[in-house]
Amino acid sequence: MVFIMNKSSARIAVTALLGLCLIMPGFSCAKKPSGNRVDMDQINYDDSTNYELLFKNQAEKQKERENRYKKDEF
Repeated sequence: MVFIMNKSSARIAVTALLGLCLIMPGFSCAKKPSGNRVDMDQINYDDSTNYELLFKNQAEKQKERENRYKKDEF
């Protein structure tokens, strides 16, 4: 079975393919979520975990988020 394209359907097909080629890189380059990673300083030599560093980092991130939109009181 042969599909014969006229000029208008060929233009539509080329436009669709071109649009698809321009849109797809936008989705692939999106910011990817950060994975669960452990800082090397958090692991002790005896393979135990030092949670102090983990909670310190979380507290700093939370303070940063809270202070992001805080304005000076002048």
